[in-house]
Amino acid sequence: MSCIQTKSKPPPRPPPPSIEDCLFGDDDEISLSDLRKLASLGICDDQGSHRPVAWRVLLGYLPCHSRRREWPLVLEQKRSLYHELTAQVFCSPIDNGQQLQGHHGKQAAIHKLQLETEAIRQQAEEDIDNVVLGIKQVGIKTSTTIVDGVKSQQQQEQQNDGGG
Repeated sequence: MSCIQTKSKPPPRPPPPSIEDCLFGDDDEISLSDLRKLASLGICDDQGSHRPVAWRVLLGYLPCHSRRREWPLVLEQKRSLYHELTAQVFCSPIDNGQQLQGHHGKQAAIHKLQLETEAIRQQAEEDIDNVVLGIKQVGIKTSTTIVDGVKSQQQQEQQNDGGG
């Protein structure tokens, strides 16, 4: 007869009784697993502004390991970064010193860019045509010069053979 020893697992930690305790409790660190469990049960709107905070923490927008009093600073930094990035992406184009505003300004800037691109393309095509024509002309002159030189050499040989 053998004795089988089983290790007893410690009982699982009960989740906090409310979303408020999980987010704003005494612990410095928020337990993401507890927050996930509570959020999966639903976060009622009548609990004030806990739903947006819970989602910000769950999505990693707000850190779960820092002190909650640092959240306003984190939010300010994220919002500042957002405004900088949107200013870079959605900048107002400038045309002849005048700032173009809104949707029409962007459309005008796009149209101007398209016209400039078309002009550059046309100039490049003309340059290519001129280069090709120049190569053909140089090639014709070169081959004519070679043919004339060969004919001249043949005539000289014939004169030397016939005259001597």
